[in-house]
Amino acid sequence: MTWLNGKPSGSVVYASYGSTTDIRPKQIEELAWGLKASKCHFLWVVRESEEKKLPNKFKEDIGSSFEALSLGVAMVAVPYWADQPTNAKYVEDVCGTGIRALPDEKGIVRRQAVEECIKEVMGGEKGKKMKENAKKWKNLAREAIDEGEVLIKTLMNL
Repeated sequence: MTWLNGKPSGSVVYASYGSTTDIRPKQIEELAWGLKASKCHFLWVVRESEEKKLPNKFKEDIGSSFEALSLGVAMVAVPYWADQPTNAKYVEDVCGTGIRALPDEKGIVRRQAVEECIKEVMGGEKGKKMKENAKKWKNLAREAIDEGEVLIKTLMNL
């Protein structure tokens, strides 16, 4: 947390690909080098069972690994299976809080696509709008929770 707290707000990329997804080693390699090439600080949650798929010397190149929870931030979606493509489309087209990194003809999202999407989210014009939208949705969620808590307290006092 000391490392994370030492970074400017909104300057760290959070990467996670879910708790059940079994990503091919080639896709993990492309994600790894795309994250590194973006030259942004990043936190990447990699399950222990998936660490063996990381490229050789990647961990040494980037330093220690960290985990964090992300809420109300712009996203780069790399949909892989099940409901992820639908969720990614929703994030990009409906909420306006992210961008999809699209796969090539072999179904692999290449490092260049990852890098470009990260750079857009972190500093591009579209990224600024995504961050504004993410804050809007975060505030709406917070208001809904607050209203729900008031309703529950009121009902409990009846």
